[in-house]
Amino acid sequence: MRNISRYVTVYRIDTIKRTLSSIQTLFLILPNVPRPKAPNKGGADKHLTSDNRFLYASNRDPNNIGAFSVNASSEMLTLIAPYSLEGTPRAFDIDPTGKFIYVGGQISGKLTVFRIDTSNGNLIRLHTYDARESLVWVLIVQMNAELSTKK
Repeated sequence: MRNISRYVTVYRIDTIKRTLSSIQTLFLILPNVPRPKAPNKGGADKHLTSDNRFLYASNRDPNNIGAFSVNASSEMLTLIAPYSLEGTPRAFDIDPTGKFIYVGGQISGKLTVFRIDTSNGNLIRLHTYDARESLVWVLIVQMNAELSTKK
């Protein structure tokens, strides 16, 4: 039985017929990356940038996040690169500006920050923080500056 969490599928929406049609399925075990050791750990989070140009997908075994470009006309994905992480990257979020990704390690308790190169979708690792065990959710919240300065 194949683990469907190890795949990302692109669907086309027909708004008239109200149907979805699969147009592409990619295996998340990326090229030149060792095969998984744990059969029940696969893909977790998937997010598009707000401009819909790049898709990122976390893969808990073998500990990476895949970066894909989205073709604007065909809507098909092309792999940019896999980026290695420590300790089971599960949840991540892209900040509202579309310039940073924050990735939480479920087992490592690490929070890794990447800058997104908005010209090509590549990720540049900025810093890794010790957060806490079992980071299973990452949510970026934009606060109103007036609220954040009130005492």
